Amino acid sequence: MAENVLLACPQCGSHNVWRDATAAWWGEPQDWTLKGVQDAGGCDDCGADEIYRFNEVPLRAPSNTQ
Repeated sequence: MAENVLLACPQCGSHNVWRDATAAWWGEPQDWTLKGVQDAGGCDDCGADEIYRFNEVPLRAPSNTQ
């Protein structure tokens, strides 16, 4: 099983990142449906855009040491 990760901005390290995407309106459920995710993204904290690769930070479960 692959390890879970958080994505981080390569410029500032923030996890407040996004990717461009395309959605389509579905009339029956009256909701938007994700059609695809584009290559480019950005960071809301430092304002970087045109990010094509985010850093992957391992997401570790909290240890149960007592």
